[in-house]
Amino acid sequence: MTVVPLPAPRPAWLELLRAAVAPSSISAVAGQIGLSPTTVSLVLAGKYPARTLDGVAQKVRDALDHWRCPHLEIDLPGYRCVAWRTRPMPRSSARELRHWRACQTCPHNPTAKED
Repeated sequence: MTVVPLPAPRPAWLELLRAAVAPSSISAVAGQIGLSPTTVSLVLAGKYPARTLDGVAQKVRDALDHWRCPHLEIDLPGYRCVAWRTRPMPRSSARELRHWRACQTCPHNPTAKED
């Protein structure tokens, strides 16, 4: 009896990328992500020459993944979340400072610090 191995599961970010390209084009999605169309094409074909795809994966998640912001209680695209959490601490608005502080401990922040 020959045992055929199951294909490895695809990472969630790669599925996001495939889903975004399907109704659109590689060029349009690449521009939205901030990558070259060649990079996106090679990644989708499984031929990207880099040792690790961590940087590509992060850009795809930031541009295409949406999640619920616990502070604002709305859905945000990843790139907006990244912009809020990585900006310098606001000093002129109490509202923006509360938001910035919430971002520093948010579960969506990979560098979150517990209070």
